[in-house]
Amino acid sequence: MTIANLSPWLRISIDHIQLIALIYDKDIKKYNFNNASKVIVEDLKIFKMKGIIVNNTIIKGTVIAFAGDNLGSHQTGGFNENFNAEYFC
Repeated sequence: MTIANLSPWLRISIDHIQLIALIYDKDIKKYNFNNASKVIVEDLKIFKMKGIIVNNTIIKGTVIAFAGDNLGSHQTGGFNENFNAEYFC
């Protein structure tokens, strides 16, 4: 994740890009993506509705983009995960 209202040169700096979570493929297959990511989604809902307090100021935020590699993005979206399949991605 990155904070979108940072200056552009800060947003693209690797120091300002943070990992939110890692979910093992075996857990997604066992529990499905919605169940495996439930805690992350609940935390994001709280961040959007209630916010967090930083220096006595309530800060709220939301997700504006989701990024991942082809296989992970296809798995998250419920699309064809086999790139050698009969159909193109």
